[in-house]
Amino acid sequence: MNATNHIDDPGSLGDQAAEWVVRVQSDAATEADWQALETWLEASAVHRGAFDDAERLWWEFGDRAGDLRILSEAAKKAVVVDLGDYRARRRAVRLWGSCAAIAASTALALFIVARMQPFGPPERVYVTSIGERRQIVLADGSGVELNSGTRLIARVDHRHRRATLDKGEAVFNVAKDHAHPFVVAVGDQDVTVVGTEFDILRYGGLISVTVDRGWVKVQSVREDREAAFRLGPGDQLRHVEGATRSDLSHVTAADVIAWRNGYVVYDGRSLAEIARDLNRYVKVPIRAQGSTAQMRFSGTLRIDNEKSIVRALQAFLPISAVRTANEIVLVPR
Repeated sequence: MNATNHIDDPGSLGDQAAEWVVRVQSDAATEADWQALETWLEASAVHRGAFDDAERLWWEFGDRAGDLRILSEAAKKAVVVDLGDYRARRRAVRLWGSCAAIAASTALALFIVARMQPFGPPERVYVTSIGERRQIVLADGSGVELNSGTRLIARVDHRHRRATLDKGEAVFNVAKDHAHPFVVAVGDQDVTVVGTEFDILRYGGLISVTVDRGWVKVQSVREDREAAFRLGPGDQLRHVEGATRSDLSHVTAADVIAWRNGYVVYDGRSLAEIARDLNRYVKVPIRAQGSTAQMRFSGTLRIDNEKSIVRALQAFLPISAVRTANEIVLVPR
């Protein structure tokens, strides 16, 4: 496909976008294909809008990727295509002789598909309470482990693979399927994968995506979004919801996902940050007060309960814990 042909011709954008969707979602797609797509998308906001529309059709119609090409050719030839009949008998329904009917015929074809197509799998909601972890297997064979205080909404079968991490944290071990990438919506970001293992956290206005195995694409859903990020093993993207930029770093993925084994790992983080993070796991909030907030801690903590966590912190740092009616306050010893 020559992505530079007719880029100023609005009539060709839908065709180009459809071809891009089919190209990058095929088994033969390479990293070079994805990079070329990003270049095409960055050329114009109109390109991004056309691609979003084409990709939306892809997801709505599941594994019927070829339908995008069929509809594109139908519009060029002024043909009304019943895609269900096409799949059954591999032929078009009827021919329209007027070029003025192109727009109407394409709209009708989409209407027919929408009427034929089921709305996808039912919504499933998975929730964990504070201190609870849970393992689930989705309908496509993908495994998800939910951390404490997490809510995940999934619409997944073997053709539709979309989920929303409403809050909390989860490790996704996504079953490989090039024809149906797995998309996780988290705040104002979309995470797209084919088959990999990665961690997503959404807590306190912060989003982080950490890859343990494989690669993922992370892109803002905002209209003024920046180019997509591609993360490989050990890469971590951190993003404050509503911000116009994201930060990338390289981390030890095993430390990030250590919570699956019942502990957390910190490397030189302030006690104020650690207390905020630990509050995802405890029912009685912990707060660092005064000079203790700036103390730094490196080490591993079990996340059994607030009492064991506080005992461990007191063993490593010159602090005391004061229990009030509503919280545990860490103060200088």
